[in-house]
Amino acid sequence: MTIPLLIIANKYDIYKDMESVQKKTISQALRFVAHSNGATLLTVGARDKASQNNLRMQLTQLLFRTSSSKKVELTNHDKPMAVPAGVDSFDNILKIPPKGTDVADFVGPRSVNSDANVTWARVMEDMFGPKRYGYRRWQPPPSTQPITNSVANAATDGHNASWQRQDLDPVPSLATPTLTNPPNRSGARSLDDVEGEEKKEDEVFLEPAVDDMRSQRE
Repeated sequence: MTIPLLIIANKYDIYKDMESVQKKTISQALRFVAHSNGATLLTVGARDKASQNNLRMQLTQLLFRTSSSKKVELTNHDKPMAVPAGVDSFDNILKIPPKGTDVADFVGPRSVNSDANVTWARVMEDMFGPKRYGYRRWQPPPSTQPITNSVANAATDGHNASWQRQDLDPVPSLATPTLTNPPNRSGARSLDDVEGEEKKEDEVFLEPAVDDMRSQRE
């Protein structure tokens, strides 16, 4: 059983005021992503009744598993698009590739290129810029290599780093901790006081015996 996928581009009110070349490039990118993933594509605007009707009809078909006798296929980038899954083609989408690219940058002889989305990201960034629309430059995923002491030191060199990686700390000593007496705040005798008194009692008890031994030797 296949799961239907629906892509809704809901910024048509902003999209329609863009330049024609910009709208064409955006529509190509959306159609490419939708077709490569087997999805239906709709562009919807809050003030556009036709696009809202397309969305309502598409949701009704998906939720109630019905088919409509009215087939809607709109790929014109100057109007709200409604492209059902499976009716589009890469030949139609890339009939005129974006500036600075070629069809081979997106599709190969048998399938979609693995870096096609990266190419689309570069095309969008070259057209709109990373700052104007808040688009972040694509970066490869971080390395999965474990962080070593030299890497951690290089990363924090010249910076005020207030953190410290716990997994880089040496193994703590397993020596038996030394017991210390807590401060005597209640007036009770501490351990040192008790030991001192016991030592004095032992000296008093042993002193006569030591004297007797000395007298016998003399």
